[in-house]
Amino acid sequence: MTFQAMTPWRASFVRAIAAIALVLGLSLHLAAPAHAIENLRKYAGIVVDAKSGEVLYEEAGDSKRYPASVAKVMTLYVLFQELSAGNLSLSTKMTVSKHAASAVPTKLGLRAGSTISVEDAIKSLVTLSANDMARVIAEHISGTESKFAERMTATARAMGMRNTTYRNASGLPDGGQLTTVRDQAILGIAIYQHFPQYYEFFQTKSFSYNGKTYGNHNRVLGYMGAVDGIKTGYINAAGSNLLTAARKDNRHIVIVAFGFNSAGARDEKVRQLVANYLPKGRRGDYLQTAMVPQPGRQGNSNVQVAVAQPTQPVFVMPMPLPGFRLAELAAAQNGIAQPQVVVASAAPVPAAAPADIGLQPAVQAAAVLAAPTQAPTPAYPSQDIIGAWLSDTYNLGSPP
Repeated sequence: MTFQAMTPWRASFVRAIAAIALVLGLSLHLAAPAHAIENLRKYAGIVVDAKSGEVLYEEAGDSKRYPASVAKVMTLYVLFQELSAGNLSLSTKMTVSKHAASAVPTKLGLRAGSTISVEDAIKSLVTLSANDMARVIAEHISGTESKFAERMTATARAMGMRNTTYRNASGLPDGGQLTTVRDQAILGIAIYQHFPQYYEFFQTKSFSYNGKTYGNHNRVLGYMGAVDGIKTGYINAAGSNLLTAARKDNRHIVIVAFGFNSAGARDEKVRQLVANYLPKGRRGDYLQTAMVPQPGRQGNSNVQVAVAQPTQPVFVMPMPLPGFRLAELAAAQNGIAQPQVVVASAAPVPAAAPADIGLQPAVQAAAVLAAPTQAPTPAYPSQDIIGAWLSDTYNLGSPP
């Protein structure tokens, strides 16, 4: 039957269906990521002895991968820099912008204009993996997320992560945001060496905020009484990723496993790597060869940041406060203070060997419950099944 031969009702129906299809097609086109990204859902893994620097296992250690939410480990590293420099405190309130509030799941869901403390934002990242709070942190420190991503990349270069580029604070899809499992192992070692006083945040089992409780996405946390946290990640083009660490019997290893089709397969592989390689780790002191260069001196001064060089590491110190924060301080003090500027050092700053902080009593108890013979602790309490489903399956527009 031709279109002209249709009854008026049927012709109207066909036109309506065509219009809906056109709108849906346009919407899908507009929803596509700004940068088309290749599917890199391919396995890559590495195990590094954090006390000696020895690579105990690797497969595709230098192949490019998307970090997904593992990018938030660098977001937290930069935040810990600011805390150590005295530019922020755990009680500092940060404001949620429209850009932050518009982040896609998973998110804490605060409205634009509301505030959240630094401590609560940290806990939301290590448990819920809140994309909106990653943006809040980025904007509070650097003014814009893009500026913060530049600092993330410069910090990575300073630590020797030569093959890593960050484009945003959350790990949401961007074709230019690339890393390797070797680089992420460097970060996993550095964040413990440089910030042992904040590292315990990664051991957080659950986080309660505004009447809701969010469980840690890292289902391997507490395995063998050794696995002490760090970060999971997932986007469709990357698969399920995990950067984690295990410390037990005076040994310390860092494990990175990227590119799995499911969180369950990823977790099983990581458990195998922990069981196989933790007993082979070095006992005793952290060797100097395992020390990761610390990006700059720390202190209360505002500082300049060295320009990243592609062929050698640079050393990044805590940034000057962005202009809008300086204005706030000036208004509060009825005058503009002249900031002290310290030029970034051109030579490596030796990192002190970290103290073995051990596990908190509550985490030790949880670790006993998570012995190898028992099923892993669920990532979410039963009332938040939707949140867990979104974390593992939400397609952000990347190619299948």
